[in-house]
Amino acid sequence: MDFPVTDGHGRNCWAQWGLKGRFDSLGELIDVVAIGRVISEELRYRNALEDLMRISNDVGKSQEERARMILAVGVKYFDADLAGITRLEGDQANPLVLNFHLDHLRERHAFPRERSYVDLVLRAGPVVAIHDIRETEYVTYPFYENLPLQSVIASEIYVGDRFYGIINFGTLKPRKAPFSDKQIQFCRLIARWLGYTLEQHFFYVGLQVSAERYHRIFQRAPTMMAVVDKQGHLLDVNATWLDRLGYSLSEVTGRDLADFFTPQSREALKAEPLDRQPLTIATQNLDFVTRDGVIFATQLSSLAVSAEDLPVLCVWVDMSERNRLREEMNAANRAIMRANEDLKRFNTVAAHDLQEPLRKIRLYGDQLDKHLPENSDPEARHALEVVTRAAERLSRLVRDLLAFSRESERGYANDPVDLEPLIGEAVGDMALLIRETGATVTIGALPQVTGDAVPLQRVFHNLILNALKYRHPDRSPKVEVLARVSAQGAREIVVRDNGIGLPEGSEEEVFEPFVRLHAARTTGIGIGLALVRSIVEGHGWTVTAHRREDHQGTEFIIRTNTPAAPATNADEATAPGKDRTS
Repeated sequence: MDFPVTDGHGRNCWAQWGLKGRFDSLGELIDVVAIGRVISEELRYRNALEDLMRISNDVGKSQEERARMILAVGVKYFDADLAGITRLEGDQANPLVLNFHLDHLRERHAFPRERSYVDLVLRAGPVVAIHDIRETEYVTYPFYENLPLQSVIASEIYVGDRFYGIINFGTLKPRKAPFSDKQIQFCRLIARWLGYTLEQHFFYVGLQVSAERYHRIFQRAPTMMAVVDKQGHLLDVNATWLDRLGYSLSEVTGRDLADFFTPQSREALKAEPLDRQPLTIATQNLDFVTRDGVIFATQLSSLAVSAEDLPVLCVWVDMSERNRLREEMNAANRAIMRANEDLKRFNTVAAHDLQEPLRKIRLYGDQLDKHLPENSDPEARHALEVVTRAAERLSRLVRDLLAFSRESERGYANDPVDLEPLIGEAVGDMALLIRETGATVTIGALPQVTGDAVPLQRVFHNLILNALKYRHPDRSPKVEVLARVSAQGAREIVVRDNGIGLPEGSEEEVFEPFVRLHAARTTGIGIGLALVRSIVEGHGWTVTAHRREDHQGTEFIIRTNTPAAPATNADEATAPGKDRTS
């Protein structure tokens, strides 16, 4: 055993002691001889290192036990009265102290860093060795007032590259001599050793937490999950897997995964094994068979790392409900397609078959009108006029209905279209109506778009015609066609008028077929704006209607899929010298 002694010159040194006893013939102890041998600082240093190595190799000890043993080695080597590990958490020091009896670790409550010897190390570190604190300025510091150690040796502890705290050893009486270089080196070494031990501990704790988290996720997952070895044997399955197939864990562990598939799925699994490549995320459609013989479809996603001797994680999604819904959707789509085909045939036949009797009604109505004398019964003549107008309106209705049906099913060309001349032609076709109503139509600078020219011309014809039909009785009609860029950078074409506007809340209803919001004002059938939306959406664009902020008219905004050029003005309709007015 090693104990300190004082030599004849009053200097402290260490001696290694052994005891030898003498006994009489009866086995009674006669005396005890103590033999001491002064040992060198180098030998004590090597002995302490051997103790540290022995602790590090003792993997059966807990983290707390290994920390206590490391502190005990330091207490013995430094001849200290107490030792401590202090963890710094924010601005609070959390000490773990080993008293000089070496019997237990005592954890104190956290307190401010300034009252802990962590403050000393942060001020004077990374290693502090003071044999008599009374001779230093630190006697006035809060940590000395809290725990008045007379000598202290301490070092920083780093866990990885993160400051963890300090390890310190102290005495309740001052040392007679300063700490040696070997002692300072050993304090630094024991701090590094402890940091490595803590890093190991935190790593294994994190690993354990991750494993527990994975296991909870694995077991509670709503999808079927299993871990399979490279031979295809089940190592583990989750609760959903067991519940869906009707087995217990003991019944499936170690069995071949293929045992639970239909014969066709077994062949598919053989053709595409789970570990085909060094890192594979594979997807396969496989059919399971439950314990009761029920077959259900699944989609397998497996993660395999075949370069290592690692298991494969398999996840199955039950496709039964999705397949049922898909079949229902396909059946509904087929029914819709049949209905659409029937509707197309009906529209064509109806348009053709209805036009013929309507032509006859108009023809014989004209004949009756010619042969009725001038002084004929006014009621008879009025009835004839009603019949003729009704036939003409029904004829227009049939034509517009057929046009709407054809537009909704046709495809559109993707050709460059210059909107300015195209809209100019549409305005020219309405020149007579424009003069009669006293309207002004202004066409701003418009971009080139990609689309089908003839249907697009019909779009703007219908929008301008709509503005003229629903003009305000107290002001001359004004229609503007202009281009601008939206906040999202999309090109917009705006048709703006100063007419009677839209009733509140009718912005969507106005595009429905046969909807006439102001039926008393016009003789239309309500198909024009429905055609506009059909053609615009057929080009992949959108059209919306808005009441103007001043409540004096309507804005129709067509948002194209043509991106705006970077140098384009936000509203090209205001570009000077480009407007055309009719």
